[in-house]
Amino acid sequence: MNARAAELGMTNTHFVDCCGLTDAKEHYTSARDVALMSRELLKRFPQVVEYSDIWMEDITHVTVKGSSRFTLTNTNKLLRSYDGCDGLKTGSTSFAKYCLSATARRDGIRLISVVMTAPDSKTRFAE
Repeated sequence: MNARAAELGMTNTHFVDCCGLTDAKEHYTSARDVALMSRELLKRFPQVVEYSDIWMEDITHVTVKGSSRFTLTNTNKLLRSYDGCDGLKTGSTSFAKYCLSATARRDGIRLISVVMTAPDSKTRFAE
């Protein structure tokens, strides 16, 4: 992952693990690098917004013990409040606080916005 990040020009990123949930100081990134990573994802896999723009979805979980139905709600509140928003990723850890890589498309132009270290979820979306 670190080699690929370097290939993308992500000069302020170092991964310690693949999940991003590590609170290790050796695990870091910058808003610019998250934007570069998001741009690459959108460029290589544009269909990602077919999933990241879903607000609510009913899921049926099937196991050997039977099935249960539940509803998942997207944590990206901008999908319902920002015209053209169609993704991309929210996240939070105790070390990184509340973060967001959002994308919106208007008038044929796609923009990416990155918010990092917001103190709470509400501030993350306000920023």
